[in-house]
Amino acid sequence: SKLNDDQVFWVARDITERKLSEEAIVRQNEYLAAAAEIGRLVTSTLDLDTLFSRTVNLISERLGFYHAAIFIIEEAGFNAVLREATGEAGEEMKHRQHSLAVGSKSVIGSTTATGEPKVVNNTASDPIHRPNPLLPETRAEVGIPLRVGNRVIGALDLQATEIDAFTQDDIAILQILADQIAVAIDNARSYELSQEAVREMREIDRLKSQFLANMSHELRTPLNSIIGFSRVILKGIDGPVTDLQNQDLGAIYNSGQHLLGLINDILDLSKIEAGKMELSFEDVNAADLITSVMSTVVGLVKDKPIKLVKKISTDLPVIRADPMRVRQVLLNLLSNASKFTEEGMITVATSTNSGPTGKPEIMISVTDTGPGISQEDQTKLFQPFSQVDASPTRKTGGTGLGLSICQHLVQMHGGRIGVQSDIGKGSTFYFTLPVQQIPETSDIPIDGRVILAIDDDEQVISLYERYLEPQGFHLVALTDPSKAKERVRQLKPYAVTLDIMMPGYDGWQVINDLKSDPETRDVPVIICSILEQEEKGFNLGAADYLVKPILEDDLINALNRLNSDGSIREVLVIDDDPDDLRLIGKFLNQNGRYKPVLAEGGEQGWEAINARTPHAVILDLFMPKMNGFNILEKMRSTDSLRDIPVIIVTGGDLTAEQLEQLNNFGKNLLKKGSLNEEDLLATLDRALKRVAR
Repeated sequence: SKLNDDQVFWVARDITERKLSEEAIVRQNEYLAAAAEIGRLVTSTLDLDTLFSRTVNLISERLGFYHAAIFIIEEAGFNAVLREATGEAGEEMKHRQHSLAVGSKSVIGSTTATGEPKVVNNTASDPIHRPNPLLPETRAEVGIPLRVGNRVIGALDLQATEIDAFTQDDIAILQILADQIAVAIDNARSYELSQEAVREMREIDRLKSQFLANMSHELRTPLNSIIGFSRVILKGIDGPVTDLQNQDLGAIYNSGQHLLGLINDILDLSKIEAGKMELSFEDVNAADLITSVMSTVVGLVKDKPIKLVKKISTDLPVIRADPMRVRQVLLNLLSNASKFTEEGMITVATSTNSGPTGKPEIMISVTDTGPGISQEDQTKLFQPFSQVDASPTRKTGGTGLGLSICQHLVQMHGGRIGVQSDIGKGSTFYFTLPVQQIPETSDIPIDGRVILAIDDDEQVISLYERYLEPQGFHLVALTDPSKAKERVRQLKPYAVTLDIMMPGYDGWQVINDLKSDPETRDVPVIICSILEQEEKGFNLGAADYLVKPILEDDLINALNRLNSDGSIREVLVIDDDPDDLRLIGKFLNQNGRYKPVLAEGGEQGWEAINARTPHAVILDLFMPKMNGFNILEKMRSTDSLRDIPVIIVTGGDLTAEQLEQLNNFGKNLLKKGSLNEEDLLATLDRALKRVAR
């Protein structure tokens, strides 16, 4: 039977509705898929500009909108400012710095004020739509709030060219997407703020380091003259002095030394707190070091009925430590013991123990027969600027920094420091230093001179082998540069040959690894590369480094270490301070072994070097116009001057960049294209001679 007209109508209507429903489901699924993809891509970046640009472009492309934009509420909260928008209209609006007031009669004004979506599906009939002459085809607009919790941080502005473009289902999906975008923006903002904070901290750190270096120079330079010249007169170098003058000069000299100690304590603590204190590790014989320190302490107790006693084990292992800093710790403990002990004994004892983790360590203790320290006062001992007796009438002076610095230095070595004391029974201060485990080096010949060759080209390594092994060297090859530091620590080679251009891990990274480790930083590195970056390969190494104020013995000993064969006679002294020049000249003349030539300032010094090549150079680093670094660089880039030993004498602590320059010890540049046996052997010989010194 045929369907009547009513039945045909209802069937047709049912088919139409079903078709529309299916189309709506398909559209919704497409929306969901596109929104999920946009959310994933948008939240994958922490760069705000990239996030904004990616968001509006992806929404416009994937969802097919005529125009998409992001507005962000400014910090004051009054205006929503356009941060990104699509197309030429968007570029022009950004150029005009387009913004809308929060709460204004506009879609974005309403959305940012209420935190709710605002839909205009027919711009011609809804007065809240604010026409934009740059977007003449807009027929529908929606504002979707960007919310983080209860905070509204901005809004998405989406515009379409057809009426009724936004359904409630669309709005629900867009709001989910907007919530993801808002979180991504908030995360990127937080990251940006944290990066800015890091940059500010680095700048503060740089300024602090520069301040410390400047203060070190400014404080120590005048003390150099006070201590140096008073000692010169006390020793009779300038002629005889009366007993009364001798007493006065002795007071000046001792006061200068005391002031230097206080300045050094303050600068040491500042460097520790700034993370700029570095240790220079080497093999240390603890027994010899203790004996040396105790011979210095004899002068501290010569006017008191105090007996110094040593109880040093005969089987103490050799330790890896910074001898200068260990000496500083022990001297401080002995100085404190002598300061607070009126009579009796001060005993230095050693032992080998197992630490808290079971690893071996040596313990050095200083025991006195002084008044002792109460349990309450012991808690204050290692705090900076804290003293057991802080009253103005106390017998002993000082800054209260000594033990705090000692604690930091011991902890930097991986050790412990502490005290055991009771009132009336004296005190025992002790500190420990870990005993390093020596790695197995079974692949090293006992009497061989080991060279570690780091190169990704096995043919080049084979060439080095043919050059070096007939000369008595044992070559060990390494083609994986990332393992360079580990291999150097195992082998302890005489020198390293290093290629710069290697895939994945280049030679500059290897050098940085080696120079950042106290165990490997002094191994000579010979750069063999096709790179012509000579400024990175110059040997700016110094033969010795002395910090002002210096004593005659320090300077002469440094020269004598270099002059084992007696070839050094004429010494050029370069310093911009005429008093320091005169003082060092007196030191050298008094010794009689060396003839000083004085040059005031870097320019005069460089002229003197070129006029007559000296046997050795004593050089101040910090000078106007031409500084010590300039002279070192010029010397190390000139064949005839490259091997002249240089002793650095300066009043300033070095910045990280300056230390890096001086730490490029033993580096020379050979070009692979012209590499020959004679060049390699000559360069290696120079590097090894420096180590032998």
